[in-house]
Amino acid sequence: MPDRYGFSATSFGNFTQTGPDTDSHKPVPKRIDHLVFDPVGKKYYGLGSHAVHEVDLENKKSTKMDPGLKVPEISWPCGITYDTKADRLVVATLGGVGYLYTFSPKTGVWAAPADLNNVDLAALVYHNKDNTLYGIANDPRSGHEGYPTLFAYNPQGAVVKQTKLGAPMFSGLIGNSPIDTHVQMTSVDKYIAILVQSGGARDGNGQRKAGTAESFLFLLDPKTEKVKLAWKESR
Repeated sequence: MPDRYGFSATSFGNFTQTGPDTDSHKPVPKRIDHLVFDPVGKKYYGLGSHAVHEVDLENKKSTKMDPGLKVPEISWPCGITYDTKADRLVVATLGGVGYLYTFSPKTGVWAAPADLNNVDLAALVYHNKDNTLYGIANDPRSGHEGYPTLFAYNPQGAVVKQTKLGAPMFSGLIGNSPIDTHVQMTSVDKYIAILVQSGGARDGNGQRKAGTAESFLFLLDPKTEKVKLAWKESR
């Protein structure tokens, strides 16, 4: 599978089904997460504290973007992806009911075409094979007993389907907040690659217990909704 995508809060580079290619990774500016690439404008974008940033990897700098007053204030951004068909950036947030935002690099226009109805997404990806946006969440209202739920959105941001993702995924894989788990999604050929990094268990003093943190790389075929585990690491 093609292997280029960001996978952590501190670096951006290649990842394969056998794990990260650490030699290819470049540092990401501080407090920037969920990096994506605009293949037309040749620019990187990422999420910061309550903001979307344009990112300069070479110079390790980022510039906060101003969406203006015509869209709801960006609060707790949780997912970012690039829609290559519409040539636009798409961002999901947790604040309030949660919103899907779009930004056109060509026109500089921001919009908020839909709200997320209080679904707290852990990550977001655009899949060009079916021109669909996909988000993943641990949504207690779904009735899926803690299993990750896959939400499919049309280009206008409306939910068209939600699916419980079963084994090899498991209940509790995705925590209730970004602090519990860090999730990245990317479109890779016919698959959606889902990288999950858990923080691990904590002791009575709130310190992380060594050996309890785990990372997983899952490959999801959205057409069949089948998932397979490609890689796992404990630390």
